[in-house]
Amino acid sequence: MLIRGAPHRGPGRYDNHTVDNFIYCLETKPESNKGYTLGARTSVRINYMKQDRTPAPGAHQPEWGAERVFKPATAPFSIKTDRFPDKALAVTYNPGPGSYNPEVAKNRKISWPMKFGRPDWSLVPSVEKKTLKSEFLYDREFLKHRNRVAYLSLYYS
Repeated sequence: MLIRGAPHRGPGRYDNHTVDNFIYCLETKPESNKGYTLGARTSVRINYMKQDRTPAPGAHQPEWGAERVFKPATAPFSIKTDRFPDKALAVTYNPGPGSYNPEVAKNRKISWPMKFGRPDWSLVPSVEKKTLKSEFLYDREFLKHRNRVAYLSLYYS
């Protein structure tokens, strides 16, 4: 029984299978000429590859017997260094006569005044103590300056 004046309405008159599927929703989605939707991506969501015919039964998956080349996942023995590294020149280990001064101290380290194996901070210049436990910019600058002076005193006395 149809409703008068509307032959497309009524039982069995709807084509839901053509309107209610995923591909129909994607095809009828409003998009601009550039291919992106309002407030969304800058490209089309899914690019369709239209096929006019179905593939053959054996063409759905690659052939299992085909040769494949695999890349090793890790280094052998978990080490990627060369087995025999290039030997360093003997010049770096044994400098020639006159090329260095043995009396110059190397690998110098800053040593603060010590008292019983601990630094004696009473002899080291420091910022006066405050009641607040906050560090100001000039405190930090003072500590940087003090450490620079201690380092440079190793080389320039």
